[in-house]
Amino acid sequence: MIAAADLAIVASGTAMLQVALTGRPAVVIYRTHFLSYALAKWLVRVRHIALPNILLGKTVYPEFIQGRLRTEPICATIADIMADRGCQQLAELAKLGPMLEGATDEEIVNVALGLA
Repeated sequence: MIAAADLAIVASGTAMLQVALTGRPAVVIYRTHFLSYALAKWLVRVRHIALPNILLGKTVYPEFIQGRLRTEPICATIADIMADRGCQQLAELAKLGPMLEGATDEEIVNVALGLA
């Protein structure tokens, strides 16, 4: 199903990594209870929540979280991505496959945690 999509709107999590590994343009959305978000933000300091963004160390997939989860900016970002047919995202995603190929789970976790 993902392979047939021109662009995916995906909740953050392992589904986002699956979309990345199929080489599809996407945006990431996520909203949780305010208190859960506040606690997580206080306990964990990360620049990204999407696994491909964490692994690549940059924003490949735009993230719309909590207060940024608004229709207008999401639609504008999708229009921008579709204008270049996702070429910018796809160029960055080409680096992800070789990074994960042959890596153990522990090695991937260490990359994600910035320990590698």
